[in-house]
Amino acid sequence: MYGGILNRENKNEPAVDNKVREAWNTYVDFLDKKGLKGSASLDKDDFGGKMIDEFKKLNPETPISRDTIVPIQKEFQNYRKFRLDQIKKGELKFNDGVDENNFMRALSVVDGIPGQRTTSFKFPDDYMKLYNEKDELLDVKNEGYTGVKGK
Repeated sequence: MYGGILNRENKNEPAVDNKVREAWNTYVDFLDKKGLKGSASLDKDDFGGKMIDEFKKLNPETPISRDTIVPIQKEFQNYRKFRLDQIKKGELKFNDGVDENNFMRALSVVDGIPGQRTTSFKFPDDYMKLYNEKDELLDVKNEGYTGVKGK
């Protein structure tokens, strides 16, 4: 299973479901409006963490917090694995010049830092549509995201 609720190694860390995925996308849009989406400045002096704190202060109901960064980074790893599995099954194919070695190569390692790499990515709508309200993966084929073409 790929999803954040069902694929957590540490049951104490926050789950990543579509509510969290959507909130993450909203956070990245927030950074984008400030000219900070994917900015290297987020990696320095805890600026990325401070931006998370600012976003949380402005949006107290958001599930996004410093505690969700590691689970979100893991979910991006899950997303990459899911898409690569779709390619291996022949459901999708890479765009020209993209292969397994460079597909989503800018993806952050799981380090808990909401920096330039982590904030460069949003969860695609078509990926979120793959999950039901229990965050169970549905059996459907999707296409139309960066780096991969539908068959």
